[in-house]
Amino acid sequence: MSDRSQAIIGRNLNLVYERPGAEPVAALQDVSFTIEDGQFISLIGPSGCGKTTLLKIFGDLLAPTSGELTIGGSAPSLLRQRRVIGQMFQDATLLPWKTIGDNIALLGDIAGKKPTREEVASLAEMVGIGRFIDSYPHELSGGMRQRAALARAYALKPRILLMDEPFGALDEITREQMNDELVRIWSGSRLTVIFVTHSIAEAAYLSDRVFVMAPRPGRVVADVRIDIPRERRAAERFGAELTRCAEEIHHHLVTNMRKPDDGHDAD
Repeated sequence: MSDRSQAIIGRNLNLVYERPGAEPVAALQDVSFTIEDGQFISLIGPSGCGKTTLLKIFGDLLAPTSGELTIGGSAPSLLRQRRVIGQMFQDATLLPWKTIGDNIALLGDIAGKKPTREEVASLAEMVGIGRFIDSYPHELSGGMRQRAALARAYALKPRILLMDEPFGALDEITREQMNDELVRIWSGSRLTVIFVTHSIAEAAYLSDRVFVMAPRPGRVVADVRIDIPRERRAAERFGAELTRCAEEIHHHLVTNMRKPDDGHDAD
């Protein structure tokens, strides 16, 4: 099978935090997976199970203690150098003194992929804030700022998008709207997305596959596949099949729940 159809491969990933004067903490243990190019993957699990730790390994912000991660046959460090990994966080992290348009263009400017005014306008339209590119972040709602952050990530023209609870701070209705927008935008680009969430419903709705993680040491205990056509997702939000998938995710979470044995948060 080609690297294109096996875009991300993890083999026995382990990460141990060494702490002066204290016992080492195993944050991840023997995590293995294959993620095909263009899939939408959610990571879900209790706090302290290593979701964000694993996301940082994808983004080359942490190196595993042992094991191997390859992306299209290359190490994450090489792809980060090529600026083909985009990231989006729970906070929009927009620069308050720059307009929304300038914020959207920022990462592209830094990476040497400076978008034109027309490209910035197109990205703003894509996420539904085309009328606000000359506004400032404080003039927009939380949901609209997250739309700008999504457009900024897309301005890099990434192959892979890492998303760490980007909608966790939003109210439920706004969160659903952002889920719908993300599905629409992703369906048009088919990036590989790795999405961290604490919401079972969100994971089931957005994903092709949901990796259920158990705490400590963090490990993938289930790979739940969501076999529902994308164009039917909105109509099926509360339908029988998504409900069944959510129940399966919940079952794995409850079955594998274990309270972390110390105060070190490896989430």
